Amino acid sequence: PKKWREIAPFVWRNIEGSDRVVAKIENDRVVCIGYDELPFMPFQPVPWWWSAAWLLPLFAVAVVALSANTLAWPATALMRWLYGVRPGPTSPEARAHRLVRIASLLSTLMVIAWVVLIKIFSGDMGWIGPHINPWIRLLRVLSSVIVFASSAIAVWNLGMLLRGQRKWLAKLWGAVIAISCLALLYVAVVFHLVGYSAKY
Repeated sequence: PKKWREIAPFVWRNIEGSDRVVAKIENDRVVCIGYDELPFMPFQPVPWWWSAAWLLPLFAVAVVALSANTLAWPATALMRWLYGVRPGPTSPEARAHRLVRIASLLSTLMVIAWVVLIKIFSGDMGWIGPHINPWIRLLRVLSSVIVFASSAIAVWNLGMLLRGQRKWLAKLWGAVIAISCLALLYVAVVFHLVGYSAKY
């Protein structure tokens, strides 16, 4: 790691080099940090509603919950097949449950698609350009449909669970899935993953 020495108020220079770090202070608060090696990229504090300090853990929990809900679908089907259990008549609760699993699957695939795209951009900056814009538009449109529809379905399913006679564990899991879908919706809106344009 580099070692820094303060050479002026809020200005530090690398002991073993000439690069500097400068902090801009307004009203006794840091409003910007500049770094010589990245002159085009000032670092600014983000507002609380955009902070990764709480958004990243929330996003991680949401993805884990939706992934688990997705994996439970084939696992349940396998158990029914092994024990010869046939599904009963389709009820509104069963339809809601099935739609939530579809929503969980699509949400998980959406997250995977964005992660893959970000990995590609991080590994090769040559991918960034007009040639990738149609794919970004397509992914943003699909993300818009998925996050809004999934949130609506999950909240609807939670309402049916709360009004029904299901056990408290099922109601709790329904609440977790609803919160996870809403969290994914919030992250998608805040980080411009929804819309039509190639601006993201």
